[in-house]
Amino acid sequence: MGPVVDALKHHGVWHALSSTTEPIALGTLAERYHAREGLLACVGRWFEILGWGGLSPQGLRLTATETFTANQGQSALNALIALAKLYDQGAAPRLALGCGMTEKIWGQALQPLAALGWVVEHPSGLALNEAGRAGMRMAAQSLYTAGYAPLLSQVRELFASDGEHSPGFDSSGDEWHVERDADITFSAAVYESQCQAAVCELVLKALQTAPETPQAIVDTGAGNGALLLGLHAALIEADITAPRLVAIEPSGPARRQCQVRLAPLGGLALAGNINDPDEMALTLKAHGIDMQNCLHINKSVMHNRSVIGQPAGLDDALVPFSCAVHLNQAFEQISAAQMAGDLVAAFERWRPWVQRHGLVMLEPHAIDPAVLGKDPESHPLLGTEITHVLSGQHLVEQGFHRRCAELAGLSAAVSLNLQQDLLGAPIMSADLWRAVAG
Repeated sequence: MGPVVDALKHHGVWHALSSTTEPIALGTLAERYHAREGLLACVGRWFEILGWGGLSPQGLRLTATETFTANQGQSALNALIALAKLYDQGAAPRLALGCGMTEKIWGQALQPLAALGWVVEHPSGLALNEAGRAGMRMAAQSLYTAGYAPLLSQVRELFASDGEHSPGFDSSGDEWHVERDADITFSAAVYESQCQAAVCELVLKALQTAPETPQAIVDTGAGNGALLLGLHAALIEADITAPRLVAIEPSGPARRQCQVRLAPLGGLALAGNINDPDEMALTLKAHGIDMQNCLHINKSVMHNRSVIGQPAGLDDALVPFSCAVHLNQAFEQISAAQMAGDLVAAFERWRPWVQRHGLVMLEPHAIDPAVLGKDPESHPLLGTEITHVLSGQHLVEQGFHRRCAELAGLSAAVSLNLQQDLLGAPIMSADLWRAVAG
């Protein structure tokens, strides 16, 4: 939240809000301080989660006057980057157990964690306190924030209504706003620890109930191939001959990693986009693969599609209630009905291609602010939400997501709720979708 507070202070919005006890209309703030109105609406949600105020029909209100300074925000970001390095080097599990020798070896690397209040200084050097050891158990989450350090360094520019920066890919499939290697490591770590069992269960169900063996298993948004490689091992263990493995990945660096890892198994890594399955079908056809004769998988990708302009909205009666703030790629606010219309259209584009073998989909979800705000340990998830928003991604609630799939003519053969232990509510869903006949 530190870079967001810094951006609000830089543009004058924070001073305006802290100078009054009354809410200020979003349009007034956006026009007066040249800030993006859609992002200010998101700030209202984040204020509510933190207990700093919130957004009402009258506007944005700030009740907390003493929060992060710009330096504190940067220090917190540096701490998360240091935490990510400790995780990447394998030190976090030992530090979580209070291993004194590990603390001595990594003493210098612990220094940035002082910004989180996680370290104490002894004559022999720095050591983690109880909060620090507990925090080490969530170290994998820091990889996500660290991966988006380039984005978080440009939050002032992103909030500016005349800003030119927007997240996205260049012509080679590279991105300025994310350290893709760190993001890939995070995605693989979360998948292996939280999602792999669910994916294997759903894929085995799909294969057991399919009319024939699919020509290939296609993972859209494959990252470094961790999902496909883990699935291949699980199928071999279950004495099932694995179909050909195909990774679809828009990121150039990730795709190159994936190709190296899949090549020994005869797999492919190809460019493609979750928003355009028709184009993907042509790419697969060029390699002799019939997209309709594939079992399709995607993990944490549908919410990363592009939402352009002002989508046509559904009837409000069809749309589940949503606490999320919905934006398009230009950071303009759209209604829940419009987001539902766009999501239903995205599912409809996939429906013709999943009629034979189905679609296994894992998705993270937006969480009710009242639930996120109950426990300070939820705040790492707030950081994840902030980076999702600023990088142009579109989280929706679990019920909202599943209802949109149903409205698009899909039916869940199996549904699983994942990662419920942290907040008492599922953070991710895992579903095996099949096209409804007719």
